[in-house]
Amino acid sequence: MNRSKLHTYDDVADRVAERLDVADPSKIRFTRHNYYLKKPESNPIQYRFEGHLPDMLRHYIQDYGIMYYEVLNTSLPELQHMKTLRVAFYDATITKEEPAIHNISLPKQSTVGDVLTEIKKTVKTDAELRLLQLRSHMIYKVLTPAATIEGIDDKYWTLLRAEKIPEEEKDMGTRDRRIHVYHFTREADIISSFLLIIPIHSQDVQNFGQPFFLVIRVNETLAAVN
Repeated sequence: MNRSKLHTYDDVADRVAERLDVADPSKIRFTRHNYYLKKPESNPIQYRFEGHLPDMLRHYIQDYGIMYYEVLNTSLPELQHMKTLRVAFYDATITKEEPAIHNISLPKQSTVGDVLTEIKKTVKTDAELRLLQLRSHMIYKVLTPAATIEGIDDKYWTLLRAEKIPEEEKDMGTRDRRIHVYHFTREADIISSFLLIIPIHSQDVQNFGQPFFLVIRVNETLAAVN
């Protein structure tokens, strides 16, 4: 038997670190090759995987002899206690640009407030921010600053968006209301429309763009809102 087939995870990491001149092998992360998609699998190989080199190379039952590596800034043991969130920073004053995406890595017990602090440093702002969960171009939830990030649903259909809290929301009266607005089109429509509060569940409706909150003041007329 080829001796390399008996190599453990640590053996492989040590050999690759030596070849790459990386001092800490635990900063190297491996990922199997997805033969059908011709690219790395979505989930990397677990640190100190209990298997041998052939197991690390295997996709389902076939060994394709391909494995990917990446050199990280943080060791994998440390990273296991961290969570990385992809956060879009949205500035409502810049409507023609797509929100910039920022990867924020923090310990899993960190709070939403900690995430917003990191975003402030990254985008260089002192403004008061909030963090929203978006789904299908609609606002799903406003996350409280005290919530821990470990429980945040960050699956592929959910977008996290950080944004400045508008001044009009800071001075709302007890009878003022904050309305959720999002954009949609129908297949038969030529122009875009706005939908307030009530979702339309239909196959011919498609949401798009950036949803937002609109403050409605007491006694404010529809003409004033428009």
